[in-house]
Amino acid sequence: MLSLPPITVLLWLKLHHFGLTGRFFDWIRKLYAHMKYIILHDGHWSEEFSALTGVLIGDPLSPTLWNIFLSTFYLPKDPLDASLSGCVISHLEHADDIVIISHSPSGFQNHLTSLSAWCRNNFLILNPSKSNVMIFGPIPPSPHSFYINNVPLPFTDSVKYIGVTFKSTTPDYFSLHYSNILSSACVSAQAIFNIGLYVGRNRLLPPLCQTLYMAMVDCHLINGSDVAPDVSKDFVKTSSDVQKHFI
Repeated sequence: MLSLPPITVLLWLKLHHFGLTGRFFDWIRKLYAHMKYIILHDGHWSEEFSALTGVLIGDPLSPTLWNIFLSTFYLPKDPLDASLSGCVISHLEHADDIVIISHSPSGFQNHLTSLSAWCRNNFLILNPSKSNVMIFGPIPPSPHSFYINNVPLPFTDSVKYIGVTFKSTTPDYFSLHYSNILSSACVSAQAIFNIGLYVGRNRLLPPLCQTLYMAMVDCHLINGSDVAPDVSKDFVKTSSDVQKHFI
């Protein structure tokens, strides 16, 4: 009889709950049973080998299985949960990066406790050393302590989540994000100018410069623009100055 880890059995049960059985089960089993790996390094090929634990890295099925596994996670409602247009938002997830949100210290700690309990019941491990607490506004001299599995969590005033940097102690929460992307854009623009010095005068024609600009400079200036509103006019002007300087 095949012995499976408890978390694997739990995943099968969740798949069964959503009706993903039969051929879907068989296809996943076949994929994991017959998948072989080969490593190429410095022109040399390794022999075929199987991965006996974990999920298949780079396979689109892996994030899908994780989304199915995490879909059963929820937090009990709290009167001071945050809401957006009437929709309560107490947690956000991007893969295994989880954000817990609350308007009150007690509600926040209750959510952390619920998260710990869910992870424990689903054979997952929370890592307090990789967790931080952020207060939007001034951090009190003696802030309320928060815990995961009886381990106190450190406070921070800046954090990057899904590529966007938040600064909690300034009126413009995205100010640090803007500073970072402007710095990267300026470095990339200067790198393009340096190319001109190497290839010779008038050899970087406008179409090529436009391509380099879109690929190396503009990509930084528009980073996070779909989620970060322009709170400060100074940062908008500075972004425009970078564009004008390049032109």
